[in-house]
Amino acid sequence: MAGMDRKPSNLEFARLFKKYRLRSEIETLTELGDILAMEGIVYDDSLYTKWQQGTRTPHDRRILCSILTVFLNRSGVRTLQEANTFLESAGQGFLTDREISELPHLNKSIPFYVPREISHFTGRTSYQETVVKHLKEGNIVLIHGQAGVGKTALAISIAHQMKAFFPDGILWYQMDCSSMMDILSSIAIACGENISKVQDLSIRSSIVRSLTAKKQFLIVLDNVSSEKNLEYILPNNSSSGILLTSQQPAISTNQIDERINLQAFTFEETSEFFENVIGTVQSNENSKDIEKLYLLTGGLPLAIQVAAKHILHHNTTIGEFLKLLLSEKKTLKAFTYHDKNIHAVFEASFSKLNKIEKDILVSAGVFLGKDFSLEAVGSINNISASETIEHLRTLWRFSLVEKSVGRRYRIHPLVKIFVAPKITMKMRINCGIYFESFLKNNDLNPDYLNIVNRDFENIVGTINSLLGPKEWQHAAAIWTIFSIFMWHTGHLEEIEELGNKIYNLSIKYGDTKTTIHTCIQPFCILYYWTDRVQKARVFTEKGLDMALIINDDYLINMARMRLGRVLLGQNYLNKSLKLLNESRKYFLKIKDNENLMNTHMYLGELRLRKNNVDEALKNYNLASEYCEKIMITYVKNIFLGIIELNLGMIYFIKKNLIRSQEHYLIGLHYCKSSEENTGNSIHGYIGYGLLNESISDFDSASKYFLKAQKAIGVRKTREPKNKVDSFFFLLRPYIEKSKIFSKLLQ
Repeated sequence: MAGMDRKPSNLEFARLFKKYRLRSEIETLTELGDILAMEGIVYDDSLYTKWQQGTRTPHDRRILCSILTVFLNRSGVRTLQEANTFLESAGQGFLTDREISELPHLNKSIPFYVPREISHFTGRTSYQETVVKHLKEGNIVLIHGQAGVGKTALAISIAHQMKAFFPDGILWYQMDCSSMMDILSSIAIACGENISKVQDLSIRSSIVRSLTAKKQFLIVLDNVSSEKNLEYILPNNSSSGILLTSQQPAISTNQIDERINLQAFTFEETSEFFENVIGTVQSNENSKDIEKLYLLTGGLPLAIQVAAKHILHHNTTIGEFLKLLLSEKKTLKAFTYHDKNIHAVFEASFSKLNKIEKDILVSAGVFLGKDFSLEAVGSINNISASETIEHLRTLWRFSLVEKSVGRRYRIHPLVKIFVAPKITMKMRINCGIYFESFLKNNDLNPDYLNIVNRDFENIVGTINSLLGPKEWQHAAAIWTIFSIFMWHTGHLEEIEELGNKIYNLSIKYGDTKTTIHTCIQPFCILYYWTDRVQKARVFTEKGLDMALIINDDYLINMARMRLGRVLLGQNYLNKSLKLLNESRKYFLKIKDNENLMNTHMYLGELRLRKNNVDEALKNYNLASEYCEKIMITYVKNIFLGIIELNLGMIYFIKKNLIRSQEHYLIGLHYCKSSEENTGNSIHGYIGYGLLNESISDFDSASKYFLKAQKAIGVRKTREPKNKVDSFFFLLRPYIEKSKIFSKLLQ
């Protein structure tokens, strides 16, 4: 009927069109129209609306390829498959070979980890020329300067300029929130290798140097705070370029070839920036006001950017903004630039935000990690995801927050300093409540490890911010869950540092259950596996005594199980057996599958130490049955790997090599899929290597021994420092007889 809306006919194209537009960070259809107009494609915005609603579909292949080009340039479309799917949804089939060669980023699969180009990037020509010249010569370049002076923006611009010069790709890492181990692993992945099992930093570095020796990468290390660990990543060859940015001019390493002190904008650059952002007419009419603003801010690019975007989006004049700026009395003392007032720039924009926008910006300051999720900041402020997105976009338009990856955002260090005094304890408590729920509600997600690791620094920071007596309960609740995750993911230093704080404060506040948990869980496990077994025993016995005093059956039997494990390592087998059997009866009664699995694993190890292989086999099979019932995927996968490797070892000792091979292969698969880092993969590689050597498959034996050697790292010893490890206790005779393994260790 006339006047009725046309029924959508191509919802798939509409869905992809909207998805890739938003991923390209093109917020409105009007903005898309402006971009396409620059490509010579001019339509009314209403047509783009119909495309997005699915009531119309473009069929001109040239136009579709132009849209793809826009999306590709902005990383909205990232793969050939996505490009073909988009084209196919419009009924145009797949891209031809010629079209693929002409479209950006599709002709080669080259890693390009650089943030998107900065809008309105202005000036810096001489700096760019100098840096590019040195990078082309294979030099290591350091750009240093004040926070907010534009070091990262300059590095982004240079990286985009130099795509063609570095054919193997451009890699970008934020040094203030990335570990050197993770960076080296990422570089190896860019070279097509997975070295996540190599836990020694020196060995991992050596492997990466070997992989990159003949590569032509540009590696950008953004926001370097010190020279610590830099020697592990700076290359020995000159085929790759290294670009560092830092607030510290005196990064003391002899390998830096060129140090460039980035200064604030000149007045000319400031004027040019305003011309780019708000237009020629207004900037000319307000040249005197621009000069006043330039003098007030010292030309600091971040401050200039915030001011210009405030003027643009609030439809005000430079003069009006200047009056608002001059009315502010406070200063950002920690980050003034040549004694200029930067705090006033942020305060001027902050004062124009509505209450919820202010609350969101301030609450974003509670996160100490590199970024934060919109779900987290939405939860702190008790608003929906859609409302949070809307407000974060407003803050982004004013340069008060920055987009990270996916549904995550970050704030500049200067903005974080600005909002810090405004953070309320209620915000910190709400953050604690969010992360407690976050850890509980995501534990069944197969991707739990990655999900939690993304917020690792945020969770640690949240616990540390809630250590006062009134908010302590929230820190303790998060710690009880998070400390176990920290162990499973190998964060040993963090467990000890944070654990000591929690332990002492739990005693101070009279929180007996948290004290017991810390003694029998994180401390017991940490000290046992870091060759401080007597210390593990002292804490576990203390936890057991306290649990008996408060008569908490669950904690009593957890403590018995852990103490049984420690005594097993000290070879007090009869005392261990008594404690493990007591705890097993209790866990059987309450149907606690995870702790039944743990208890039977320990009983299996105890039987092996008594040379009762058949009883050990029964216990490990029971452990496997209970493990299969565990609902938390990452925990299940870690322990299935451990159990299967132990079964492989038992069948090897029993000389049932076929069954041994089956279990070893399954165990190694689980270790790989769960990204476990407790050292069990080392056991698996050595055990499976010994098995292959016993059947004269020397090539396979060498292959797995080499994998073990890589994973062990620089120690290259026949047994770990921890003498309680039953694996080496039982297989030592076979290891000592191995000719191949002995040669590798020489």
